[in-house]
Amino acid sequence: MLLGEPGSGKTTAFGVEGKEDANAKVIPARRFIRRHIDSHPEWRDRTLLVDGLDELRASGGNPHEPLDAFLCRIEQLGRPRFRLSCREDSWLGRNDFGELASVTGGEELHLLRLDPLDTDKTCEILVAKGVKDPRKFVWRAVEDGLQVFIENPLLLETLAEAVASGSWPDGRIDTFERACGELAKERNEQHLDAQDGGSFSTMEIVLASGLLCTLLLLSGKTGWSRRGPGDEDCPALSEAGDRQNLFKAALDTKLFEGSAE
Repeated sequence: MLLGEPGSGKTTAFGVEGKEDANAKVIPARRFIRRHIDSHPEWRDRTLLVDGLDELRASGGNPHEPLDAFLCRIEQLGRPRFRLSCREDSWLGRNDFGELASVTGGEELHLLRLDPLDTDKTCEILVAKGVKDPRKFVWRAVEDGLQVFIENPLLLETLAEAVASGSWPDGRIDTFERACGELAKERNEQHLDAQDGGSFSTMEIVLASGLLCTLLLLSGKTGWSRRGPGDEDCPALSEAGDRQNLFKAALDTKLFEGSAE
């Protein structure tokens, strides 16, 4: 069982293990719970790395039901070896641990937590983001009370994006606002020329992105289908509202991650 704060690297850790272990299979928790087993023979006789129990619990309802559904799937598959990730604040402690232990066939269940980034790892990420003096960056972040941002991979990248304009943000809210503004900018002129229905201001893109994310959170969905009818987890973008050209432009920015699936 792998626990960690939002953005601490749970999905990345599973991705690395999935590449290093030929017998491992990374599966989003929502897909693992909702898809029919017979349609996924690749799930059998593998070490299953099921990512995101917290995403199922975030949609509301009985918090025990997502784990019950996961355990049912594990039993249907013959109790294979598995890893399961969850946000720290969505983990129900001994209750969850006891339920998971019930399907391990007597094998010891290990509970692991991702540690905060140390200074060396923080500097490594900053160098990859193009920061020329990473240790000075770290010192400034601590001085400004942004310690939490340099201990978490996602928050660290957010802070680096926010500082990209040349000046430091004034607190956490300003950090997120600036980072969103940077991620919403499309600097590739060819992409700008090709945008559906013309260009939009950065503020329009940010507000549209906020609306799309809010709709996903309220509905418990995982994303938007930019083209086509979509499916149960990823509805068609047409369901989001009238300003389709603006929504498509928002999805094309770095505020969203695309998927070929």
